[in-house]
Amino acid sequence: MKVCVLVTSHIRYKGQLRLLEECLDSLIYQTYNTDVYVSVSFDSHGFSKNFKQNLKLKYPDVRLDRKSTRLNSSHQIIS
Repeated sequence: MKVCVLVTSHIRYKGQLRLLEECLDSLIYQTYNTDVYVSVSFDSHGFSKNFKQNLKLKYPDVRLDRKSTRLNSSHQIIS
C-alpha cells in the first residue's frame, strides 16, 4: 500500500512557519514510508524566502516547484 499526504497552508505570521515544520517532521519521520506534498502560500516574500532556505537545509532531498495561483500569492509544491 502506498500513502500520500497533502498539506495545505497559508503563512501569515512567523509562528506558523514553526508549526508547519513540526507537521512536516511528523509526516516525514513516520515508520511507514509516506509521500508528502505541500501547498503553501505566504503573506510576505520574507516568509517565503525563510521557509525555502530552512526547508533546503533541513531536507536536502526536497524538490520545490513554484506555481502561481493568484496575484501576490504563490504556492510551493514540495515532494
